[in-house]
Amino acid sequence: MSISFWSFSGLPQLTPLASWPGLIWLLAYTTALTFTLLRNRQPLLRLEARNWLLLAVACGLGALLSGMPTVRGGAAADLESAANGALVASLIFSPLASIPLLIAAGSGGIAPAMLVGFAGGLARAGWVTHHAFAIPEGMLSGALLAMLVQQNYSGRLAALVRRPLPAALAATLLLLAANLFTRVLEFAPGTFSGMEYGLQRWVRELLPVSAELLLAGLLLQLLQAPLRIPWPHPHITRTAPYASSLQQRILFTFVPAALCTAALLYLLIARIASNVATRIVISQMERDAQNVAEGVPFFVASGASLILDVAQSPSLLSADPALRAAELERSTRAIPYFKQLIYFDAAGAPLLGYPEADVTRVGLTAAELDAVNLAQQGVPQQTFVFPGQSAAQASLTFAAPTTAAGGAVLGVLLGRADLASSPLMQPLVASLQGTMAGEGLGFITDAQLRILYHPNPQLVGQSWQLPASELSVPQTSSAGKAFRLPGESGALQLVYFLPVAGQPWNVVLQVPDAAVATQARQITLPLAGGLLLVSVAGLLVLVLLSNRLAAPLHKLEQAADAMTAGKFGQPVGVAGTDEVGRLGESFERMRARVGSQVRELGVLLRATQGVSGSLDLQKALAPILQGALELSEADSAQLVLAAADGAVSQSLSAGAASETGNLNASVLAMVRKTGTVQLQDAASVHSALAGNAAASKLGALLALPLVHDGTLLGTLWLAYAGPHNFAPADVDLLATLAGQAVLGIVNARLYHESESDRLQLSAILKSTPDAVIVTDAAERMLLLNPAAAQLLQVSAQAASGRPLRDTIKQAELVAILRDTSAAKSNGEVGWDDGRTFAASASRITDSSGKLLGNVAVLRDVTNFKLIDQRKSDLVAAVSHHLKNPLTFLRGYATMLPVVGPLNLRQQEYTDKLGVEIDRISKLVEELLNLARIEAAVGPASARCNLSSIAHSLVDQAQASAAGRNLLLEMNLAADLPAILGDEAQIRIALSNLLENAIKFSKPGGRVLVSTCTDADSALFTVEDTGAGISRADLPRLFDKFFTIKASASAAGLRDQGLGLAIVKSIAERHNGRVWVESQLGKGSTFYFSVPQTA
Repeated sequence: MSISFWSFSGLPQLTPLASWPGLIWLLAYTTALTFTLLRNRQPLLRLEARNWLLLAVACGLGALLSGMPTVRGGAAADLESAANGALVASLIFSPLASIPLLIAAGSGGIAPAMLVGFAGGLARAGWVTHHAFAIPEGMLSGALLAMLVQQNYSGRLAALVRRPLPAALAATLLLLAANLFTRVLEFAPGTFSGMEYGLQRWVRELLPVSAELLLAGLLLQLLQAPLRIPWPHPHITRTAPYASSLQQRILFTFVPAALCTAALLYLLIARIASNVATRIVISQMERDAQNVAEGVPFFVASGASLILDVAQSPSLLSADPALRAAELERSTRAIPYFKQLIYFDAAGAPLLGYPEADVTRVGLTAAELDAVNLAQQGVPQQTFVFPGQSAAQASLTFAAPTTAAGGAVLGVLLGRADLASSPLMQPLVASLQGTMAGEGLGFITDAQLRILYHPNPQLVGQSWQLPASELSVPQTSSAGKAFRLPGESGALQLVYFLPVAGQPWNVVLQVPDAAVATQARQITLPLAGGLLLVSVAGLLVLVLLSNRLAAPLHKLEQAADAMTAGKFGQPVGVAGTDEVGRLGESFERMRARVGSQVRELGVLLRATQGVSGSLDLQKALAPILQGALELSEADSAQLVLAAADGAVSQSLSAGAASETGNLNASVLAMVRKTGTVQLQDAASVHSALAGNAAASKLGALLALPLVHDGTLLGTLWLAYAGPHNFAPADVDLLATLAGQAVLGIVNARLYHESESDRLQLSAILKSTPDAVIVTDAAERMLLLNPAAAQLLQVSAQAASGRPLRDTIKQAELVAILRDTSAAKSNGEVGWDDGRTFAASASRITDSSGKLLGNVAVLRDVTNFKLIDQRKSDLVAAVSHHLKNPLTFLRGYATMLPVVGPLNLRQQEYTDKLGVEIDRISKLVEELLNLARIEAAVGPASARCNLSSIAHSLVDQAQASAAGRNLLLEMNLAADLPAILGDEAQIRIALSNLLENAIKFSKPGGRVLVSTCTDADSALFTVEDTGAGISRADLPRLFDKFFTIKASASAAGLRDQGLGLAIVKSIAERHNGRVWVESQLGKGSTFYFSVPQTA
């Protein structure tokens, strides 16, 4: 393993592809990806200049990081041989290469990611791997990542895959699947050797491809949020194809699994077949090599024996050269083993030879001469003779001494045996070349691995290299070794190496890998065909099974849609004993039940609409009668209304009710007596309605009472021609209809009663001279009676719905209508023509107190005001003219004792005269005060404080309260805001209230004076424990000269009835008000309120 930090050196290079199908696939692959890029080009066209710059930077980084840093495989993996002998570069792992790709996929989309992938793949193909498929594979990686992170499918799986790390994992799986197909096509398709190499290459790519993408996904998963890397959050608009239906779920789950399983099984079968074929071929090679190895010793032993026999021939021991030459010729011709015999004398000099007689032309080698020298010592020898540059095969040379009877060496006989042409070697050589039906070849080497025999004579004598590692294939012989390595043409081949036992020979057999492919194909094709048939059959079964499972569910879906649309007439049509069948039966029961319930609800709805849509009794009750017939399947229905005396006042009928109407009175009487009546057979009907001829035609009867607030309004009864069993659910449903009938009857009666009341109210409003104005909660006009319309000079119909301010121009009247501080507000409204109206407005609320509107009544009090004014003027004049005489009377009464002493009776009369003069004087003073107040006579307004005034009044009244044995207390607010008013008048008003409380409280009682803030007003309160005021006296309590006789008499006082009237006038002069809360026997509380801004 080696690490490189810069791979961009030299010019870019591409390794030629291993096969023409690989070239075709490369072109198709690149074309399809280019089309995909062009189809998704719109986002590129909308990019701004800044984004184009970022895209260019991403492409540059993608290209740069593809070659720095890089991690290469080990030394053994640096160069590999493809199936056709081409050399390809080792696989590369670039740890950072996929980071720009994943960022572009997340922030840009498909087209930017494919451009970054193209840049990275181009750099990788030109400088790093030299592999042309790196370009489309980079583009495919970008497209897959972008599609995964930009997809807008719903579901947890889709949401998970949009994240960086899961997207990288999914893209890795898809890319590896595409690469597997590519590698099989790239490396010699159709041959098992090419496929096996392609698989090996793909397996080796698993780790680097996966590591690059997963490392990028992991880094972005961890750094995306901290670094705020833009990441898509698409709007979910589509359902994933695998989740659109149950059948799709099944197919998307099992079809890929089945295809992957079939592919793995095929690869497994191919792998096993390749291994089995390899074992078969190696076994055959082992047998052939063993046969040769077993024949070589015989060949050598035969040569050694023959050379010894010839060396001891008597003719060869003769001193006559001619006899020796004849013996050599005879031996060569008699035994076709040696191709050349040479005889040496005892000194080692060659004397003669055959067939080549001129021994100088034989070309003796140094090894042969060494063998002759050793043979002279009496030891037979053998050696190999290599042909040098000639085309001849190597020869095996034997040397044997020629000895006399005493053992003396007379000479040496040397014989050469040709390995290729020797009769004993020819069967062995033929078996070497016939390995695997002639597809293989064999050769023989010596102990130094020099080739002794080879079908190609040019290789004889050359050294052969024994491979370093052998195949791990079981063999029968432990001496042999099997290898797979490139041959002379570069194609892979099997090599079997077997040393010859006891001899310095080795047998080598070579068989091309195509022979293994042939054997493997013979094994695989039947199994692959069977696997294909099983896979196709399995897919068909899967489709049919999924369709069988989905079809009834689809029917159930259609049934559910139909039920949702309100269509319940079509049966579900799904039945069976399995879970789906039982579900279909449940759906069918639900359809029938829901359909029945919908029908019942429809009947109830029509009945409700009839009751709510019409107040005419006959129109409102007609849908109820029809619904009762529809739900009960009765022959006729009668709705009978009872009069106050219990008789039949009115009846309505539906169905065949021509004769059953005679039973109305009898049925009504039974219902009044027993309530609900259920007669399920003719005998029960005849028994209950004995004496009525119409009952003889009935087989069953059901009557339901119509009851409202405990009062029987009538009955709804149904007649059946035959017997009928009344189910509780049916009775309850009909009882609901009866309830609707009760509602319709009550509504009709209420309508008639309300209509009568409305007509009466309308007549009253039209006839009353007072103006009546009604507004809603939003201050819009609702009602004007004729008097109000005439007063306001508008049409009642035109004014309806208009805002209050647009209809009424008098601000005082608008203020009275808008006053929500009390349930009722009063005031006087002056009109432009000089008239004065007394306005009284009341709030209209519901039971919860929510404001619904206001109603105001205006009465013309112009004459009353004139009379009151004249009365006030008269009272003021009389009071003014009485003041001086009363002063003289008080003076003269005081001077009487000065004139002379008075007796007791005279003194009593004088005292009584003084008391009455004081009372009349006080009355006159009050009348004058009232006149001044009403005439707006008095000092100018100034800021004053209620708490200060109240404190001084309480201090002054302490003696009076103590004289009556009363507890006078005060609770005054220290921070009470100042008010703007006439302090003298306010002091009079508060003094009157305090004096009344003291005067009318019983001894031992309690009077509490308090002040506080109430909203925007200052509030003065006097609470006593007196006798209280009756509810009847409260409305007139603040009128002039009104006195409560009982209270005054009980207190022993004479009251003129002006004090509270003065208080009211002062309050109104200051835009305030005065009111009282009292309960007879428990005391009273008076309230005096003045606005802070008054």
